[in-house]
Amino acid sequence: MAITVDIRDEQGGLVQREYEGSFELAAALSDLDDAEYPMLRFVDPYGTTYFSSLQMIGVIPELERLAKASPRPTLDKVLQMARRVRAKPHTFLVFVGD
Repeated sequence: MAITVDIRDEQGGLVQREYEGSFELAAALSDLDDAEYPMLRFVDPYGTTYFSSLQMIGVIPELERLAKASPRPTLDKVLQMARRVRAKPHTFLVFVGD
C-alpha cells in the first residue's frame, strides 16, 4: 500500500505531487489512534482524501505531532505542503491511496 500527496487547486488541477516515501507515509498513517488524530484518521489508504486550506488548522498540528513521534523525511515534506496549502486559499492537500 502506498499514499502519495498532492496539492490541488479548486478546479482539481495539480499544483505539486509528492511520490517519494509513499510507502513510508502509508505506514505512518496506518497506525494512528482515532482520539489523537481526529483529522488524519480520515485518510483513506485506498481512496482519495481532500483537506481544504481551512482544515489545515487541524491537520498541521497533527502532522507536527506525528513527525515528532516518528521522524521521517516524508512527513517533513507533507508538513511543508500542508503549510503551503494553509497559506493559499482555494487549494487542497490531497492524500491519494492505491
